[in-house]
Amino acid sequence: MPELPEVEPVRRGLAPVLTHRRIVRVDQARLDLRFPLPPHFAGAIEGRTVEAVERRAKHLLIFLSGGLVLMAHLGMSGRFRIFPEPPPPPEAHDHVAFLTDEGITIRFHDPRRFGFMDLCPAEALVRHPMLSRLGPEPLGEDFTAEWLSRRLAGRLTPIKAAILDQAITLDHPEVLARGDALVDPVHQALVRRAGDHGQPRAGQQRHQLVAAGHVGVEGQADRAAGAEQG
Repeated sequence: MPELPEVEPVRRGLAPVLTHRRIVRVDQARLDLRFPLPPHFAGAIEGRTVEAVERRAKHLLIFLSGGLVLMAHLGMSGRFRIFPEPPPPPEAHDHVAFLTDEGITIRFHDPRRFGFMDLCPAEALVRHPMLSRLGPEPLGEDFTAEWLSRRLAGRLTPIKAAILDQAITLDHPEVLARGDALVDPVHQALVRRAGDHGQPRAGQQRHQLVAAGHVGVEGQADRAAGAEQG
């Protein structure tokens, strides 16, 4: 599966071409990806304007006018291809295509079909089965030493297993966990003294997280999970 540092550049690639643009047509080549697509999938999206392109963990969240959210997950081989000009004929694994009022086509290509798409009312998004059990973003304001202390209370588990549990925090620390030099300060700052109210916020380790994230973004940007210009 793609990791968080691979999904964020996809979001950044889609946002400029989708935000404030109206989806005038959706071409749906099949009824399912990993899961069945929602009934009337294309019709529910056509005519709506994209208000924002966000991300929650590995899920892309495309906020549409009228309070609807298009959720997309890349799976193992999914990618979005962006065609500013009229695109070539669809390829074998081009499953969904979106045409904007600016004439840009965005195709979702997924040979292994482990990706999925879903539609959800914005007010129900936090209760969606794919999102409801996720912990906070590791670089977000909600990820504090006090919060981590409460989640780890009574648990006996190796630190690496703890920080890779997505109910505790999302998978950006997986980048950190690959090197002992980075795991050790995370261990010290986030776990060993998490119950110490004098301990700085867990987010103050951000310089380490961000450094690792930039390596991931630069190193993974061209992999199959990317958003690329056609």
